[in-house]
Order: sequence, then C-alpha cells, then structure tokens
Amino acid sequence: MKMIRHFIYIILGGLILLPSSYRAGFAQEAVDQTQYFSSIPDLPLMEGLRELPDETLTFDKPEGRIIEVYAVMEEINREDILVFYRGTLPQLGWSPDGPTRFYRQDEYLDLEFKDGPVGDILKFMISPAL
Repeated sequence: MKMIRHFIYIILGGLILLPSSYRAGFAQEAVDQTQYFSSIPDLPLMEGLRELPDETLTFDKPEGRIIEVYAVMEEINREDILVFYRGTLPQLGWSPDGPTRFYRQDEYLDLEFKDGPVGDILKFMISPAL
C-alpha cells in the first residue's frame, strides 16, 4: 500500500512539473517568433502582414517624431487586424483613443487601411500629440 501511494506521488509530481516547463518553453518560442517593424522596434508586425520597408518615412522634430510604416495585408482581413492590435497595443502602453487610434506618452498611433496596387495596405503613423 505504501509503495502504491509513493508511486502515485511520483506520478502526480511529474504531472505538475510537466505543464509548467512546457508553458515556459512555449512562451519563449512565441517571444522568439514575434516580428517587429524595422523602424518601430516596439510595434509588433502581425502574422499575415508584410512590411514595406522602402515606403517608411521618418521625421524627428522638436515637437516629437513622425513615423509612417506600411504593410501589405496578405490573406487577413481588417477586422482580424483591429482585434489583434486592440488586444496587443494596450500591453505595450498604448491606450485606445478611437477605433483605429492609440495614445502613449504624448504620441498618437493611427492605423489606416488603403487600397494598393499589390493588395490592401495598412499604414501605421506615429505622430506627436500636440
């Protein structure tokens, strides 16, 4: 009877440890796979978007920075993009300030959908909140 109880404790202990190590590995893999825009290193590039780095515009002014980055929407729709960024950006300090606008530390981040020659384009623009 003691042997069976000991065996059960070993099995339960192993089961408790397994999920935590699995979750840690999975979380690290997710972090390793996250892509970011090249000129905005803390703005994640959602899977299904392809950055257009040649279209990036950057200006530094005394009032703040202005950055425009563009991405082609590949097989994803606008609603999925909005759900992703509405869920992700607040974790990065951005507060919603409208359906496609966010605010953080005296800056706005606007998302704008456009029709482009190679597919739908998503424009991200960071500008000073004046």
